[in-house]
Formats: sequence, structure tokens, C-alpha cells
Amino acid sequence: DPLLDYLEERHKSPVTIEFAVETRPGKTSLFSVLQLNKSEMTGRAALISAIDLINRGMIEEHDVTSLIKPYHMRQIVSNTIDSSSLSNLQFFGRGLSVLPNTAITATLCFSPARAQEMKKEGYAVCLCQERFVPQDTITLNELDAILSLSPAAIHVVTACRGYGIPALMDLQHYGIHMVNNSLVNSDGLVIRENDKITISSKQQTIYKGVADYKPARFTQYLNGQEVHLDPDEKPLFEQMKEAFQRYQQIVTSDNSSFITDVNKLARLIR
Repeated sequence: DPLLDYLEERHKSPVTIEFAVETRPGKTSLFSVLQLNKSEMTGRAALISAIDLINRGMIEEHDVTSLIKPYHMRQIVSNTIDSSSLSNLQFFGRGLSVLPNTAITATLCFSPARAQEMKKEGYAVCLCQERFVPQDTITLNELDAILSLSPAAIHVVTACRGYGIPALMDLQHYGIHMVNNSLVNSDGLVIRENDKITISSKQQTIYKGVADYKPARFTQYLNGQEVHLDPDEKPLFEQMKEAFQRYQQIVTSDNSSFITDVNKLARLIR
């Protein structure tokens, strides 16, 4: 515990320490530090802790984009599906979610080339493939959503975590297959290329159709709208608001020295 400030300053991040204790009665007690890593955090935790480290002078402002990723911000401010619109959607299937608490409606495409065409026309695009290869990473950071029929999709996970793109994987495990450039579920329901689909990573669900959305509670709170908060949420939301406003000042400032490569630029745009 006395070393935590030093460790956070050295790693420029909150840290997680894994340790083990073994006691042999009457003989000895053993304590071992197994590993120390930068902490994996939720959106709320990443936002608050990063700004706290800046305020304490332990990191510089340009370090904030290394701690707060696009998927963290999605967890905080992403719109949610309005429950009243669920009756207008047709349940299609499920998948393994990569990012929590995100939802999006997009046009389904089955090739990177088609996805790029639709993006140029201004559509939100979801690329679905049986598997992804390293060459696909050139396109992945431009997508709005991703579907993978296979579970082994490390390139998808990397893109999602790097750019905040929602994705569902391992669709074949849930009875979804690709047939003649279409997706077919176990009940025979078909989704064709260019159809509109809605993905809810929170529910790990794919719907056929277009959803209506409502702002996230935190977005409503930021805009001064009436939001029901439990007693323990009120100080948290106020702390998040202050941290979010400081974060916005940092990433919209004229100081662009921390944009050192195209990946950091893409993250900032996201």
C-alpha cells in the first residue's frame, strides 16, 4: 500500500497487484507477489481515475488518451435502445459480446469492399464474416459494428478495444450460419446483405430492423435534464461530470502533440 503512489506514477495508470498467501499452521506463512499490471477498468473507473491522476500530477494531460479508450466513452455516453421500440424489432439471434453497454443500428455487409462502399454513401455499417484475417484490420477501424461467426477473432477484439466498436462473436455457436451471402438462424429467418440490423451488446442480441434510441442517463445528466438517481449515484454522477468536462477540455484543446500515429488519431476521432 505505501508503494501504490509510486507504482501508479511509474506505470502512468492505476495498477492491479495479484498476490497469494499460504499458511502452514505452526510452521510458516508465505506471501508472494505474482504479477503487477495496468488495471483493466470500466468506463466510469477509467474516466474518474485518469482525471484524478492528472489532478495529482502523476501523469501528463497527453497520457489521458492511453487510459481512456473509445470503448470506455461508449460505455458512458452511448445511446440505449428505447424499450418501446423492441416490439418493432424481430429477434434474430445471439453472440458473444466484446464490449458491454453499447447498441447500434447498421447496414449489414459481407465483404470489406461492400462495407467501404456503404460507408462512403454515409451509412452506418456492420461487417459480418465467417473469420477475420490480418488484412481486414485496414477496414475494421472504419466500421460501426462487427459480427464474427467464429470465436477465434483476435483482430476483431483488438479493433473493438482500440476503437470502441461493438461486436458479437461466435454466432455459429448460437445456430447462426452464412448461406448465399445471407445470415440464417436456427428457425430459418434470413437477413440479407444491405438489410438493417440492430445489435445490443448488453443483451448480446441481434435484431432485424431499426430501433429507436434514447440518450444514456449520464448524457441526460450532463445536459441538465431530470434523471432519477439513487442516493449513492448522486456523488458518483457529479464526480463523473467534472471528470468528463476536464477530459473534453484536454482532447479538444489546440495541443495535438500527443497524436503521434494514425491509431491515436483514429481513437481521438472516435
